[in-house]
Amino acid sequence: MKNKTPVSEFKPALKFLLIFVGTYLVGNILYGLFVEYYKPAPDPLTILVTNQTAYVLTILEEPVQSIISKIGPIVALRNADRTVLNVFEGC
Repeated sequence: MKNKTPVSEFKPALKFLLIFVGTYLVGNILYGLFVEYYKPAPDPLTILVTNQTAYVLTILEEPVQSIISKIGPIVALRNADRTVLNVFEGC
């Protein structure tokens, strides 16, 4: 029977962690560049998700509108003249 060294025993776990951390870092950098490209406006994904949320809430008889803010990367959900929720980029 071979003696396993501690490194070889945990090799699959270490490989998983390295792949996870590498994927996270690359994804985080790419998303950061994506968001920065659209500054000062909100990115298209934030707008899409907020529009979908407004649609679902309206179907559930809570009429809201999504309105893109002019002061920052925010999309507001408004009910009549009141802001119910501000969705910031990346949420």
